[in-house]
Amino acid sequence: MEHRITQNAGPRPVALVVDDNVEVCVTLEAILEDAGYEVVTAYSEEAAVRSLPAGGKLDLLVADVTLRNGNGASLAKRVLEARPETTIILMSGWSTVDESTFPPGARFLRKPFRTEQLLEAIKLAEGAKKSGSGA
Repeated sequence: MEHRITQNAGPRPVALVVDDNVEVCVTLEAILEDAGYEVVTAYSEEAAVRSLPAGGKLDLLVADVTLRNGNGASLAKRVLEARPETTIILMSGWSTVDESTFPPGARFLRKPFRTEQLLEAIKLAEGAKKSGSGA
């Protein structure tokens, strides 16, 4: 089930999780909700883009690099065009990933990863955004 981000998301930060594996989405949704996020899920690049209404709040994007219908790095660039303040975490289970295609400031996690690794990557990426270093 895909969810849309509402205009009035409330005080919690909003995260968009994009992976074509439903089990991965469910797991990440639970982790991020426990961390205080309102979580929206999508299973393709286009579904993720459709879940972003004009003016909607988005604090965090966690996306698989390789999607059946799309690409996480491409999605991250599209999100940042509309919402440059969004923190980006890209992930993949593939052994080779071309990180040069990632937008500046994006953090990469190799699957599988532990909850602590995800939360630390988010913290580091948010810190880099706030300091303006982008990396």
